Amino acid sequence: MRIAIRNLVGHPGLALSTLGMLAMALAFVVASLSVLNGLLIRPYPYPRLGQLMLIRDSTPREGAHQGRAIAAADFLDIRRAVAAFSSVAGWRTYPSVITGADRDPERVEGLAVTANFFGMLGVSPLVGQGFAVNADVAGQDAVVLLSRRLWSSRFGGDPSIVGRAIGLNGRPVTVLGIIRDEDCYPPGIDAWTPLVFSRSDMTERAAQHVAAIGRFTDTATEHEQLLNADGYKRGPVLQPGDNADNVRYDASANRLYIGFGSGAIGAVDPSNSMLLAQARLPGHPESFQLEHSGSRIFVNVPTASQVAVIDRVPMRVVATWPVNAAGACFPMALDETNHRVFIGCRKPATVLVLDTNNGSKVASFEIVGDTDDLFYDPVRKRLYVSGGDGFIDVVEEQAPNTFTRIAHLATAAGARTALFASERNRFYLAVPHRNDQRAEVRVYDIH
Repeated sequence: MRIAIRNLVGHPGLALSTLGMLAMALAFVVASLSVLNGLLIRPYPYPRLGQLMLIRDSTPREGAHQGRAIAAADFLDIRRAVAAFSSVAGWRTYPSVITGADRDPERVEGLAVTANFFGMLGVSPLVGQGFAVNADVAGQDAVVLLSRRLWSSRFGGDPSIVGRAIGLNGRPVTVLGIIRDEDCYPPGIDAWTPLVFSRSDMTERAAQHVAAIGRFTDTATEHEQLLNADGYKRGPVLQPGDNADNVRYDASANRLYIGFGSGAIGAVDPSNSMLLAQARLPGHPESFQLEHSGSRIFVNVPTASQVAVIDRVPMRVVATWPVNAAGACFPMALDETNHRVFIGCRKPATVLVLDTNNGSKVASFEIVGDTDDLFYDPVRKRLYVSGGDGFIDVVEEQAPNTFTRIAHLATAAGARTALFASERNRFYLAVPHRNDQRAEVRVYDIH
């Protein structure tokens, strides 16, 4: 320590730069602890917080908190049709300028919110009242709620401000109530006005500028929902466990198989939503396929770098096949006739072809990066592979277990979720909204 101090004294330039870096590091630590305090030590005080979920347009690569807002028409559809939510609220940010109280105009952070916004969060104003149910109807929206912080700093905490008009963005609005600072969402907002959707908003699906949050029903959190395909009416609620992912149906046995949690495949009776049995796995299951000529389930377990083989009669793992040559095994396709399973891997971008009799590798070939879906076409002896790197690969088997890529079709970044409808000779690709690219489903004819 003494040597370090002598060196700093002898080199004042180094000393200043070192102190500057230490100051920046200290500031970062303080800021990080403030965030940690807000998110973990002092979480939002809303009742039944676990039932609230942000609704975002995001891809698995981005993660929930990196997703975007949604289009107004999509928001309205979700609010009307998704039965898993008891309530859905939306908002848009906008710059606000407040005038009045014999003071200079003041710029504050504002939100336009749906009338149910605070009610859905379970928040009541400290003073006054919240929005009426029709506040977000044109002609009923000349009202505002203020934060306690703004109420104190600009209006001196005067309770008589409630019921009076102030100026907001050049028009008079009536102050309905005051929101506690700890109840403010998102943090830092000081003024909330009703969000009124225009006629054009009803059909707008390109511009994504509505943020949304939903509250699950008491039975919907972390559950699977069965939907009746006739009108998508809500059916029984399944409760296999957290992080439910892929689903497969065995029509011959009337059994539903669900991959979920930190590692399990569950067998469910769809007539009564009962979980009959489960096979434990060493990691979360991604794609899996049911053998129709036998009783096996082939499961990709990427965190364990293996394909697990489950016998679905006793529901237990009977074999594991390592895929160490290529990691991150996500999509899978099954060719029962030729006793092969195709494993799509991301690291490196490769398809492994395994013999379903013993798990041995019989072939491998390169594919598009960030693959998420692959399908085997037994009529044409082809594989169709979609990848988030922005391509569809068409790979043809030109001799037994000899594969050649015959097409590398450009699509769009992030477009990796797909469906091959063999009965229609169609390939469907979901393209996410990114920058100037709008969200769409692209349809390809298969020849």
